[in-house]
Amino acid sequence: MRFDPESDQPTPAHAIGGDYKSIALIPFAISGEDIGLLHLKSRQRHFFTREQIEFYEGIVQAIGIAVSARRAQAALHERIKELACLYDITEVVARPGISQKEILQSIVELLPAAMQHPEIAVARIIWDGRSYTTRVFHQSASKLAADIMIAEERRGGIEVAYLENKSAFDAVVFLREEQSLIDAVARHVAIIMERRQAESDRLNLQHQLQHADRLATIGQLAAGVAHELNEPLGNILGFAQLAKKSAGLPEQAAKDIDKVVAASLHAREVIKKLLIFVRQMPPPQKPKSI
Repeated sequence: MRFDPESDQPTPAHAIGGDYKSIALIPFAISGEDIGLLHLKSRQRHFFTREQIEFYEGIVQAIGIAVSARRAQAALHERIKELACLYDITEVVARPGISQKEILQSIVELLPAAMQHPEIAVARIIWDGRSYTTRVFHQSASKLAADIMIAEERRGGIEVAYLENKSAFDAVVFLREEQSLIDAVARHVAIIMERRQAESDRLNLQHQLQHADRLATIGQLAAGVAHELNEPLGNILGFAQLAKKSAGLPEQAAKDIDKVVAASLHAREVIKKLLIFVRQMPPPQKPKSI
C-alpha cells in the first residue's frame, strides 16, 4: 500500500518520519498471518510506481516463502530430536537388569539434547522425593515443567531449564513442541515406574508363595516324622512304666527307669508342640477366668 503524506488519506503514525513525500508499506504474511512489514520511504512525491510496488511485493512474497521454509525445516529438526529422545528412552528401559535409579538418571541426561538450545539446557527429575539431575542444574526463570502422575497422585515431576540467554538479540524461549515432549516424557516415566512397581509386587508375591510352599513342605515332613516317632515313643514309655512296677527292682535301675520315663514324656511334649505348629493338633485351650 502507498501513502502520500500531503494527501487527505489517513496514514499510520509509525509509517511517517522526517519530510518524506512518498511511503510504501508492504506486509510480510506467512500462512495468512502478518509477521512483519516492509517500510519504504522517499523524499520525492509519487515516487513509487505500481510496477515498483509489484516488484517489492514479489520480493516480500519470496522472503515469506523462505522464512516459512526455514520455519518448517527448524520444526522438522526439532521433531526429529524429540522422536530420537523418546526412542532413546525406550532403549534405556529395555536394557536388561537396569535399576530404577539408572533409568531415571539416563532419562534426565537425554532431555537437554532434545531442546532447541541443548548447550545451555539442564534437566531434573524428582521421583518420590528423590532428585536426579544433569551435571549442572539450578532453578531458572526459563523452564518447562510437567508432573509425573500415577493413579491421579503426583509422585514427582520433570523440569528442563535454560541457564542463560544466548545473546541480547536472541532471547531463549521454549517451543510449544518442547512442552509437549516434556509432557510425553512425564507420561512415559509414570508408565515405566508403574510397570516396575507392578513387577516388583509380582516378584514379592512370588517369593511369598515360594516361602509358603517351603513352609508347607516342611510342615508335611515334620508331621510325618512326628507320627512316626509317636508309636515307638509310646512303647518306650509304656514298657518303662511297667518295668518300674517290677518287684525287687534295684535302686539304681529304678532311677534309670525314671530317667527314661522323664525323657519319653519330654519327647512326647516336643512332638505335641511340633504337631500344633504344623496344625495337626488343636492348640491347648487356656482356662478362662470368671
